[in-house]
Amino acid sequence: MNREKFLEDEIRDEYLVESKFKHIWMIEIDILKEIIRICEKYSLSYFVYGGTLLGAVRHQGYIPWDDDMDIAMLRDDYEVFLEKADMELDCERFFLQKSEIMGTVYEGFSRIHDNHSTAIIRKNRNKDCNHGIFIDIFPLDFLPDNLNKRRKQIKKIKFLSGLIYYYVYADEKVRYSNVQKLMKLFPKTIWKSIIYKLKKECVRYNDQKGEKVAILSCDPNDEKCYWYWEDIKETIELPFEYLMVKVPKGYDRCLKIGFGNYMEFPPKEERGKWHENEIYYDPYKEYTEYRDKNKLFN
Repeated sequence: MNREKFLEDEIRDEYLVESKFKHIWMIEIDILKEIIRICEKYSLSYFVYGGTLLGAVRHQGYIPWDDDMDIAMLRDDYEVFLEKADMELDCERFFLQKSEIMGTVYEGFSRIHDNHSTAIIRKNRNKDCNHGIFIDIFPLDFLPDNLNKRRKQIKKIKFLSGLIYYYVYADEKVRYSNVQKLMKLFPKTIWKSIIYKLKKECVRYNDQKGEKVAILSCDPNDEKCYWYWEDIKETIELPFEYLMVKVPKGYDRCLKIGFGNYMEFPPKEERGKWHENEIYYDPYKEYTEYRDKNKLFN
């Protein structure tokens, strides 16, 4: 791969991909290479997810107007990956952010950040956390086939994750009430217990291996993320920019569930709007150089 050539401005599908965008992509691909290396070393299964999966199938790389990367793993592989990544990652270059970090950020999934770049998420702009360019890593858990059990499980997950979210983001004055801010006074041991209960609820039906899986710890109500176990239990490889990535063997049904007619492009005026004013990217500068992060957002 010719690095200089890859980083040049380029028209893809009638959309101008600027060099800055390409630099973001390259950093994310470097992170992905590390994830793949660790997965291969420990025989762990992963696949690209969401818009990254759509890009692999439809564009053989990034969606030209997309700026992030997502991967997913079944819960067992996900937990082993987090354990091994702690030991394997070059801590000078990369940082593993686990979902359980309390008092700073909470997402319900994990991220690997590049330490020498900037990707400041609006809601985390005042948090003392790593703000480098990142890849999202989602855990997949099994849904119960029984709809009554599923509704009860989702209700519990939403309640527990809501409590955690309010605790972490109670300092966002515009969005949260004084009652929610009082939650900050609760001992941390209580919140650790809530996190434990949330994870226990997410994995409740994993041993039963039902028909569908989902990212329960993040958005349990989003049925566009309910994928069939039959479709993801095997993977194949597809080209993605200048490397090969794993995708679910049954990616066609996965993408139809998530995007409908996924080979159809969105209207031109909607392209490039997904993270507008929600993530501030700078692939050339380390996030520690930005002192007042509030000024970066409208």
